[in-house]
This record gives sequence, structure tokens and C-alpha cells, in this order.
Amino acid sequence: MQPAAHVEVEVAPKRLSRRQAKRQGRDSFETTALAAAHGDQTALEALPALVADAERHYKAKEWEQRRWDTLAIAIRDVVDDDVLTEAEERELFRLADALDLDLQTLAVRDMAVFEELVIAGLNDGRLPTVDAPVMLKSGETARATFGVALMKEVTVREMRGGSHGVSIRVAKGVSYRVGAARAKSVVVGTQMQVQDVGVLTVTNQRAIFTGDKRTLEFRYDKLVGMEQFSDGLRLNVSNRQLASLFRFSASSSPAIAAAFISRQE
Repeated sequence: MQPAAHVEVEVAPKRLSRRQAKRQGRDSFETTALAAAHGDQTALEALPALVADAERHYKAKEWEQRRWDTLAIAIRDVVDDDVLTEAEERELFRLADALDLDLQTLAVRDMAVFEELVIAGLNDGRLPTVDAPVMLKSGETARATFGVALMKEVTVREMRGGSHGVSIRVAKGVSYRVGAARAKSVVVGTQMQVQDVGVLTVTNQRAIFTGDKRTLEFRYDKLVGMEQFSDGLRLNVSNRQLASLFRFSASSSPAIAAAFISRQE
């Protein structure tokens, strides 16, 4: 009896679902983008094809966000050591170009990542020079400008305890009021109000606020306190009794301002 002939049957590869294809394309896209961010030339050259393939799985707005998220992941991976070298910065710009993104608009898209990127560059010792809206002293260099509002704390009061009393008629056309009491003004709290609006210029020697109503100078050799908030910065100098609180505009960063001031060149 002859043994049965062995027949090989080709099995068609299982077709990936849309979700699986999207995940596979996304993983390959992100992995290659990270490699490109670290200077892998092969990855950078392969990225355009992967970008085109990944784009097919997303809607327009979703795809734009996906690219920005990928760039943010790459940036944080590169500056994980809190330092951004010139070479690393060049690679990030090349990655942004490959993703068809403008790295200059990162502050608008993701301020937190932008802050990390700028501060990492400062940690590498690379300090920018900008035009200043103030007269600079000899040897002074403007590093950055920020749109801010000078705030002041004001006391909130309200009237309490007043009474109209009771009117008693004692004769025709004559009445007498008893029990009336004046209301008293009492403090019920405080609130912050805008005192002035202007620009905070940070130089290598001082910070200068130039507003519509006043100008304030904060020399670093007289700086005795600095407190950073999520949207503001408080500066205290020894030659001024009260600290000055600045609220930063949405496009300005108190973290970056504090980083410049902390260097105190």
C-alpha cells in the first residue's frame, strides 16, 4: 500500500484589521522617528515613506496631532539628560521637516515641551541674544523678552452690620427713629488685579519691566527672592520693600524667564 502523498497547502496570509494595521504603522513610524531624532540617517531617509503610509490610517486633524505627539516624544527622549547640544538640535529640526512640522511654532502647540527644549539648550551654555525695548548698559546683553502684566493684591471690603432702625410717630407730621446703626466696612479677603501691562526683558545683568505706567528694575546682585508659578513669577530685590508679581501671557513662559535669571551671568 502506497503512503499518501504529502501535499503542501499554501495558507493565505491573514489580512490585518484596520485597527491592527494602524497600530503596526504607528509603531513603526514612531520607532523610526525616535531613531531619526538621535541622528540615525537611515531612519531619517526611511521616514517619508513611513509617514505617507501612517497618514492613510488617520483623519486630517488626528494625523496632525499624531505628528506633533510623535515630535514631542522624540524631543523628550533627546533631552532626557536635560541638555540639548547643537547637533541634537539640528537633528530635531530635520525630524520636524520630515514630519512636515514647523518647530518654531512648538510654543503654541505644546508650551511644556517647548520649555523643556529651551531650558535644555540653556543648560548646554547656548544663550540667545534678542533686541530689547530698553536702553542697555555697557556689557549688557538682552537674552529674552516676555509679555507680562504687573499684578497687585488689593483688599476686598464689604459693608456689614447696618440697620435702618424703627420710626415712631410722636405727633402729626413728627416721627422719631430709634435703633439705627451705621454699617461698618470689614475686610472679607483679597484679590489680584492688573496694575500695569508691558514687557519683561531679561538680560545677563538684570530684569526690567517696562509698562504703560511704570518701569521697574531688578538687578541680579540685589535679587533676594524669586518664586515661579504656573503662569507667573514673583521677584524680590533688596532695594524695594514689596515683591513684584508678574502674570505671563499665554505665549510667554515664566519657567524660561526663571531659567535665564537663575543663570546670573
